Amino acid sequence: MSSIILTRENYPFFDEDLATLPPVEQFTSNGDRQSTHFIFAPGEMVMRPATPEELFEFIHSGEYDQRLAEIGEDDDG
Repeated sequence: MSSIILTRENYPFFDEDLATLPPVEQFTSNGDRQSTHFIFAPGEMVMRPATPEELFEFIHSGEYDQRLAEIGEDDDG
């Protein structure tokens, strides 16, 4: 079995494929699209699924503000 590393230079759909999330059902146990959320926690480079309760905690515990500061999108400039 051979492998190939896909890059922008050798794969014309590189950016589009990375910007497209796979079906939500692959990440949730109940397959409910309405209650599925994805978050980038501070220090993480990959989105992860979160329950509504985890999303609420993420926003209200300060993790969301930490993530914004990490990527330079905080309100302080």
